[in-house]
Amino acid sequence: PKPQNPKTPKPLIMSIWKQDRYDDWVSLGVVGESGVGKTSVVYRYKENVFSFSKVPTIQIDRVKKVLMHEGKRIELWISDTGGQEKFHSVVKSTFKTSDVVIVMYSIDEQSSLDQCKFWIDSVRDAKDVPMILVGNKSDSKERRVVSTESGMSYAEEN
Repeated sequence: PKPQNPKTPKPLIMSIWKQDRYDDWVSLGVVGESGVGKTSVVYRYKENVFSFSKVPTIQIDRVKKVLMHEGKRIELWISDTGGQEKFHSVVKSTFKTSDVVIVMYSIDEQSSLDQCKFWIDSVRDAKDVPMILVGNKSDSKERRVVSTESGMSYAEEN
């Protein structure tokens, strides 16, 4: 073997890879209309902090959370998508790499639930993956217009 020069640095990519080992990974897509609170839910889960930020997501923001499950290190990659119509075509590409998709609506906005049909159909057109329908903003009970029963019924029908 050829002796290494002690001043030669180790390749950066290799040292990063060794630190980032995992047993498995899961990709989760979060979709829905703009303003339903997708980013707030993602960051609440990742950082355990509620953000009052109203800055819309531009296209896709990917975040990683490492979980331990039954002694295994699992990397959860969450794709937080922009709900604005101009990003719909870019967001649809997210479904192809997702293992599961959360379709989110706001309980204080009936139109956001009505638009879930678009997202559900878009996911089905891209890939056959499990989907979860989530009604967000449960802290806004006084402004609630979509009942729990309506959300559950919608999920069963679609």
